[in-house]
Amino acid sequence: MGRAFEWARETPDAGTMKKSDRVAMWGVIGVLVLLVAIEIAVAVRRVIEIAAGPPVTVELPLIDTPIDGLEVEASATRVDISLTWIDGGERTWLVVQQLSGALSWLVLTTCIVVFLSYVARRIPFPPRVPLLLAAGGMAYLVFQGVALMARTMALGAISARLGVGDVSVDVDFLRLLVVPVVLISIAYVLGAGQRIQKDTEGLV
Repeated sequence: MGRAFEWARETPDAGTMKKSDRVAMWGVIGVLVLLVAIEIAVAVRRVIEIAAGPPVTVELPLIDTPIDGLEVEASATRVDISLTWIDGGERTWLVVQQLSGALSWLVLTTCIVVFLSYVARRIPFPPRVPLLLAAGGMAYLVFQGVALMARTMALGAISARLGVGDVSVDVDFLRLLVVPVVLISIAYVLGAGQRIQKDTEGLV
């Protein structure tokens, strides 16, 4: 059984990357870095817009707010508002939302890049990576939670000040929960593999 965990060291190119592995890895990493760079650029642009405003455009998700003045009955569930004035609290919450969201994606990308680098080098149970993935999953969850809270506080304050109706903040549970669960699960599997490998060293 111990030999099952020795395949990486017995492989001639263990610890190194074949050309095809290197190309594939850098391709995936390049796409991930590009996506997170776009996310950060959008967040920075939004922060600059909020800091330099007004006017500041905000999208308010509403709970079926009736629209007056139409020939037929209608209600709005989402409205874009250009704020000509914004107080310090609202501005702070909007900035925190953008920065926390961007940081969560930066953490996620870092974890994936590190994990892929070990996979490409054929290192089955890399040291310290389980801890990194578990910490990354928790950090991602915290940053996403802070972003959600900041968005709720900002939109709630703006909606109350303008009197446009109750705010309905959408929660993407796939983004909020599944990603950290997957990272922590991978960390657990790698950690278990490390323990089994250590326990079976020297066995024939």
